[in-house]
Amino acid sequence: DQLWVWDWEYSGERRPVGLDTYHWHYQQSHIVDGATVPEALTRSRILGAQSLDSSGQRADTEQVLACAHVLELAARSLEAAVLGAPGHEAALDDLAPLCDELVARARTAGSGATP
Repeated sequence: DQLWVWDWEYSGERRPVGLDTYHWHYQQSHIVDGATVPEALTRSRILGAQSLDSSGQRADTEQVLACAHVLELAARSLEAAVLGAPGHEAALDDLAPLCDELVARARTAGSGATP
């Protein structure tokens, strides 16, 4: 048996269990593999859901966690810009595709379909 534990860079209270899973897959796809933001979000949604399934998380939390991850990325992009953090221009460039993805997921959730 193995236990893998990691902490998202800035962590925070009241974050749902499983959010780090989505972010880890996103970072691997976007930063390490060079995928675009939309591609990395798609991969993180699929691989994050698979990771949750293997850890015994309820299947009905997958869509909520995927949306929470996109919201967290958008919020952190805005925070980086407000603080003038290094690389904040790139973070703002990611904001439009993050918002597009969030709207698409909300529409999908409203229709009952799987993204």
